[in-house]
Order: sequence, then structure tokens, then C-alpha cells
Amino acid sequence: ATTLWNKIYSPSITQFKVVKGVVCSSYKGQDDPDEFNRWMADLILYFRAQQLAGPDPDESRLDVMALHLAGPAKDWYQDYIFNDTNPDHDWNFLYAMLALHRQFISVLSTIRAREKYDDYKMTEGQTVYNYRATLERLARRLAQPPNEYDFKLKFAKGLLPRILTHIVIIEGLSAEVDSLKTLYRAAQSLETQQANLQTMRRAIQGTGGGGM
Repeated sequence: ATTLWNKIYSPSITQFKVVKGVVCSSYKGQDDPDEFNRWMADLILYFRAQQLAGPDPDESRLDVMALHLAGPAKDWYQDYIFNDTNPDHDWNFLYAMLALHRQFISVLSTIRAREKYDDYKMTEGQTVYNYRATLERLARRLAQPPNEYDFKLKFAKGLLPRILTHIVIIEGLSAEVDSLKTLYRAAQSLETQQANLQTMRRAIQGTGGGGM
């Protein structure tokens, strides 16, 4: 909810010029966190391209949201928001998105997303960049994404043991103290060094040399 507020409601948000021809996908009520998040990202970009971000045009955002729903999701919107006559209900875009998520993204999907995030670790042959990008994508699926500190700890603990050992023992870094950027750069630096060493070894072997 906080992330959504920052991307839509913040008074300091930079408005784009109106971009013509921008289209947005529709959400049909699939029980799929990835599908929901992709649609939400499309919708946010559409709002910003049409100057519908910021604290004011919330009624317009609700209308645009409704236009980009289909199937069961469209039916739900019409039943629970458009036709809502309860004067105590003050629907806005943020509340509507949260309610839509609760309606169609099941508890089981939420639990599976948490399990995938908790179990995820870097594998041999995977780049540090790809590992971090995948971990960030898994974190975005969570009902309650981790804060910066918790994500940093998860990133460090999931590194390959040889990389984690190097940045902790050799570099003297700590996941509890140092920033994610520092840990990430140290891991990438080691990755580059090891790749260069492998290249040198292959070159030497190719020329019939020895010693390494």
C-alpha cells in the first residue's frame, strides 16, 4: 500500500506530458500475483502518461481502472464499487486496488509467493545481477514486501557460499552494517575477477602454456 501511494498519490511526483496512443492491459481476475502486479504497473504508467498521478484526480483514476478490468474483475467492480450505495463507503483508487487484490489473489497464492521468496537462493552459473533481479521480483509478489534492511539480509544470505565468504572474510563487509549497494558491488566485483581468471586460464591452455 505504501509503495502504491508513493507512485500515485505523492504530491512531489513528476508528471509526464500527456502521451497519446498509450494503451494499458486489462486484468480479468486471475489468481496470479505476477499477472496482477504487471497489470498494476501498466496502470500506474498509464496514469502518469495521462497526467492522472498526484493527490487530486482520484475519481478519474477509479474510472480508468474500471475501463481496464474485464471478466470476473469487471463484474466485481460493478457490484461492489460502481453500484455501492452505502454512504459510509468512500472509495478511492488505493482502497479499490487493495480490495481487488484481496478478492482475487487467494491466501494460497500469497503463501506460495512467500515460500518462493524465503526459499530462493543463488545457483551456480547464475550472475549476481540476475540473482538480485529475480529476488526483487519475488519480493514484489509478497503481500507485505520486505523493508530495505530485511531484503539486504536476504540478498546476502542467499549468495553462493564462496561469494558470501569472500565478501565477509576477505572484504570485511557485514550484511547488518553495510548497504545493499556495497554488498552488491562487492559480489559483482568478485564475479568479474573470477570470470577474468577463467578467461586467462583458457587463453593459457589454448597456447599450450602451463603454470596456472
